[in-house]
Amino acid sequence: MSNKGAFFDYDPITGVTEYFKEDLDGKWHMTYEQDVTPHIEIAKEIRNSGSADDQWKKNGVTMYATLPLVVLGHMAKKGIRFHDPNHIGRVVRYVNEETPWLKTTTKHHAINSEGR
Repeated sequence: MSNKGAFFDYDPITGVTEYFKEDLDGKWHMTYEQDVTPHIEIAKEIRNSGSADDQWKKNGVTMYATLPLVVLGHMAKKGIRFHDPNHIGRVVRYVNEETPWLKTTTKHHAINSEGR
């Protein structure tokens, strides 16, 4: 058994692998890993093609980043609710600062109205 625990489950659709570990004091721990390579490659392809920026110019809306489940989990641990419109500024700041390789644009965005 590795430090992260014993293999528990794998989801081939999301690429998330789960590990389970029980400490000597009886506490249980679940660890999640995800191969984010597909997300990085998709973001890079969209970024290099300029299609996200084109869609923004054309429609005023576009995909800013592709966020894998493990990243959404990290955001949730920091109190960032990615599905809450009041947190969009925090989401954009997190993506810009923590996961810029998942962005679909080379542009830097900031939103001032946000939940704290």
